[in-house]
Amino acid sequence: MQFLIHWEVKPEHRNQVLERFQSKQEDAHPGVKMLGAWHAVTQEEGWAVTEAEDLVELGKWLYQWTDLNVNHVTPVVNDAQMHEIVGT
Repeated sequence: MQFLIHWEVKPEHRNQVLERFQSKQEDAHPGVKMLGAWHAVTQEEGWAVTEAEDLVELGKWLYQWTDLNVNHVTPVVNDAQMHEIVGT
């Protein structure tokens, strides 16, 4: 399954978030494949598209950031999958 992750950085934690981001070597977490990530130039929010079959592993990856960020997770489908859903 693919997920759109939208994170919001708490302003008081901006510097800690940047330090943690710079210290991370991996793109994601075992069992979570990072398909792409985008960061607002304001450094206050960002978006990522990930792929994970195990929601526990996705949760573990996100948990690493919940002390500093507010994370929103939305399951998403691509165009071909949407055509299957709507029967076209």
